[in-house]
Order: sequence, then structure tokens, then C-alpha cells
Amino acid sequence: MAKSSAHRGPDGTNTLIQEHIGFGHSMLHTTPESLTEILPHTDSETGLVITADARIDNREELFNKLGIRQSSSLPDSQLIIYTYKKWGVDGFLHLLGDFAFALWDPLKQQLICVRDYIGVKPFYYHFTPEQFLFSSEIKQLAEHPDVILSPNEGMVAEYLFFSFCSKTETLFQGINRLSPGHYLTVSHQGLTSHRYWSFNSTKQIYYKKSEDYTNHFLEIFNKSVTSRLRSSTPISIELSGGLDSSCVVGMAHNILRLKNKPAPVVYGMVFPGLPFDESLYILAVSKEHNISVNLIDSQHFNEPQWQKQVHKTYEPPDIPNISMRNALIKQVTNSGSRILLSGIGGDEWFSGSGFPYLDLLKNKRYPALFSHLRYSFSQNQLHTIKRFLFNILWPLVPHAIRRNLCNKNNKLFPAWISPVFVNRSNIREKILLSDQRTTSSNLGNLLQNTIIAMGTHTFFLETMDRYHAIAKLEYRSPFLDRRIAEFSFSVPEYEHNLQGEIKKILRQKQNHLLPELIRKRQSKADFSFFFGKAFDSYSLTEKSEKMLSSEVGWIEQDKFLSALNDKQKAFKENAFHRGNKNWEIWFALALETWVKSTR
Repeated sequence: MAKSSAHRGPDGTNTLIQEHIGFGHSMLHTTPESLTEILPHTDSETGLVITADARIDNREELFNKLGIRQSSSLPDSQLIIYTYKKWGVDGFLHLLGDFAFALWDPLKQQLICVRDYIGVKPFYYHFTPEQFLFSSEIKQLAEHPDVILSPNEGMVAEYLFFSFCSKTETLFQGINRLSPGHYLTVSHQGLTSHRYWSFNSTKQIYYKKSEDYTNHFLEIFNKSVTSRLRSSTPISIELSGGLDSSCVVGMAHNILRLKNKPAPVVYGMVFPGLPFDESLYILAVSKEHNISVNLIDSQHFNEPQWQKQVHKTYEPPDIPNISMRNALIKQVTNSGSRILLSGIGGDEWFSGSGFPYLDLLKNKRYPALFSHLRYSFSQNQLHTIKRFLFNILWPLVPHAIRRNLCNKNNKLFPAWISPVFVNRSNIREKILLSDQRTTSSNLGNLLQNTIIAMGTHTFFLETMDRYHAIAKLEYRSPFLDRRIAEFSFSVPEYEHNLQGEIKKILRQKQNHLLPELIRKRQSKADFSFFFGKAFDSYSLTEKSEKMLSSEVGWIEQDKFLSALNDKQKAFKENAFHRGNKNWEIWFALALETWVKSTR
């Protein structure tokens, strides 16, 4: 199992066996403290054993809380042990950063497995009454002779419908994921899951001036970026030209400049001659902060080796708009950097739900409500009425009625999905239950609620971790800091998005990180082109070739091939665009490759 994750550990792989426990670890040095770290580690005082994929960002705060002398050489894994020794499982709430770790407590004869609040670091496991196995990747578990791989149709349905409801299931029966913000305890009594963190949905911050929210954000954002600049190798940052990555580049550059440290190495993907080329915005950031940007021409698409990817990871192949970054990732790794910062998370936390009505009503901001409705009405009358009624009334609809409406709405499912499979996979009920968790009359913030309750974002983060781990990189995003997310969740909805001003907090004049061109930007690049390229390169045109997905009853082959052929034709005729089931078609192709490669 340890050898199968060698790509995650270019700095060595170790194992430790003690009686009936065995720990493994693959080391990737990314922080100064990790250079002398040896994992698995046994605490000499208590016998506690830890193995971890962890970066703890509030080290100074923890040293003060623990009452111990600060040490620049104490690895993060040992800081976790100190935290557990002082507070037990209650100490996990004190940890900030990206982490997944397992801790053996010999006194309690108990294994404790922990995952960070939103799931940046993955944690997979396989449990039977006789043994418990855990790993950072599914393939590590598959190396164990007792793990039998067979498809989990419940999760297959979530893939095919592009509706990720579960954060604990995987595509394989018997292989599970530890849900973000949770920890597991494993003992002779069995396995128990516990939540140690959740958003406080009742906490709200109210300022008289909108710019005060931006000032508050910048204060936290400075701390978040600073903690992610802790590195034993040169810092690399991915710049897309959007608001989020531009903020990261600007803040990182300012922090390092004030500390007289080398500027970060910035990389930007450009697509000359294509409509989604963002060279103009990337160069605006370069000029604003007087930094050079490595421009990488990424328009050329090499046909992915999908089956090779599946054999390497036991997961479906990479999403096309992730694979398009291959040239950038290659340059980053060739530079000697092991850290890549990004702006992911900004969309999720700061775009808002677009439904400020409840917040405006509750806070008696009637002029602002009237102004927003008037603006929205001028843009699209029918759409405004629908959004208003949905936002106000849908949370009040009884659960039973929502269930019936969901069951009758066949438009939820792609036409090529077998109706028999829809029924046996119970996907309707899954979607309904997730809807029950996320729809609430709790004053907006519906988008953040959805992200926390649903599994789509968790799936994406696990995909990004796996993709970068293969390249021996650690992917860090300041916007995924818990402090940033909690702040965003406590901001009134109307401060996120009012009168079409998406990401209002980031656009304020107080945010000196952005050039004016990007501050005023309302557009967002559409990379659907790469889905079209993927569809065009996929060879599944032989009508006589039986798709395995069809043989096992997941899809109806003729209907699916018809939809795929339409996409291929549209791409050849330069009529390809976002939406219209791009994601569902991609996941059907990806699952076909997966089931062929893992059967």
C-alpha cells in the first residue's frame, strides 16, 4: 500500500508496525519544518502514533494556547500531537489549515482519523469488523488483498446525473470517504463518526458601510495568504485573470515585498486567438504590481490517455478543464517549486446566491430591496419574479410536496439514463434529501449552504489534490481558509451580490490588490471548448461496440451516442458552448473508461 503512493512521497516512504497497528507515510517536503520531519512518528511520552498529510497554519496561535515555547523546527504533525494531548478530540477545532491524519492512542486502544473542515486533503477508508484500512488514495486500499473492488451504483448515479449528494461514498462498494469537518474513532467497539466543526449559520456581521466588509476581509485574507507562503521551495501562483487569483497574486506580492523576500513566480495560461484568452487581464495584474508572469500557451490539446489515468488512480479520468493545465503544471514542477497557490474558493464564498430578498426584508432595508428589484426587473421581468417567489416561498413548501415535485420532474435526469437504473439507484430520494438540507428560510447564503451540504465541491477538491499529487505538488488556496469561509458566511447576502455586482466585497476601492480593469470586470472565461475537444477526441463511434455502461444497465447506448454525436458535430461546426449537458456527457464517458479499466 505504501509503495503504491510513491508519487506522493519523493522524499521517502516509511512504515511503522506496532502489535496490531501499521502506519505508512509518503513524504513530500513543502514547509521548512517538514525538512526534518519523519513520519510515522511515535510520541516518546505517551506512545501516541501519528501519520499525516497536514499543514497547520496557525502555529504561533497554537504555541501560545498550548503554553509551550515556539519552535521553528517542530513539525506540524508533532504540533497536532501536542494539541491532542492538551484537549483530546476537542483540540481538532483549534487546528487551522489543510489536513488529514490518523492518530493511534495506545492508552484508549483507539484510532482517531481526522479531516479538515472542507476536505482539501482526502481520506479514504475500508472497514470490516476485523480490520480498518485508510489511505490518501483509493488505489492504496486496492493494493490490500482483502479489498474486493465492485461498483457502487449509488455513487455511479451521482456521477451520471452530475449531482454529488454524498461526501462519504465512493465509486467502489466498501470504500468510503471521511466527510470534511468530521473525525472517526475506531476501536474494538467498532467505528463511529463525529462532527467536530460546522458553520454557525446564525452568526451575522453588520456594518454601517459596505467598505467595512472589505476592510475586514483584507485583514483575514492577509493572514490566510501569509500562512500559505510558508514554504521550503520557491512559491508559484496560478493567475487566471479573474478577481480571485488576482487578489492572491497581489496580496502574496505585497507580503513578500515587505519582508524583503523573493517575489512569487507567477504563471498564466493564454489562448491566443480564442474567445476565452485572458492575456489582457493577466498583463494588467503584471503591470499593476510590477511583476513578471510566465505566459503559457495552453490552446493545444493533447489527446488524454484516459485509460492510463484510471490504471494509475482507480478513479475516472481528469475533467477536461483540469487537463488543460498540464503545460502549466509541467513548468511549475520543472522550476523546482512544490507549492502552487490558486484562487479557487472565491467563487463559492463571495459570489453570493443572487437571492438577497430575505436578508433585505429581515433587516428592513426596504429602499435597497426596491432598488434591487427594480434593477433586476429591468434586466429580466419573468426571471426576477421566478427568483423572488422561489427565494421567498420554496423553503416554506412542505417536504412531502417537494418530494412529489422532484419525483415528477423527469427533466432532472439526462435522457440517456436508463429509467430502471434511476429507480434502483434511488437517486431521486438522494437529491431530495440534499435539497432538504440546503433549502432554508435562513436569510440567504443559500450557495454556501449548498456547498457545505452537497458533495460537488468536496469531489472537486479531491480531484485537484490527486491531480497535483501526481505532479508532486501541494495545491494551496487562501480562499479555502476556514477564517475566510466563516467570515463570508456571516456577511449579509446583499453585501455579496446586489444589483448585479457579483463579489461586491472584492470589488470595493479599499481592495488595493486589483487593477481597475479587473475590478470592473463582469465577464468570466468559458472553457467549455475543452469539453468539446475531449468529446471530439473520444472514439466511440462503432455502433456495434457495446458500451459496458449499457451492458450493466446504467445508460441507453443509442440515446447517449446520439447526444455525443450532436456534441461532436457542434464542435466541428464551431457551435459548441457551455451548458446543455456537457458535464453529464463527460461523466458518462469518464465512467465508461473507468468501468472498462477497473472491471
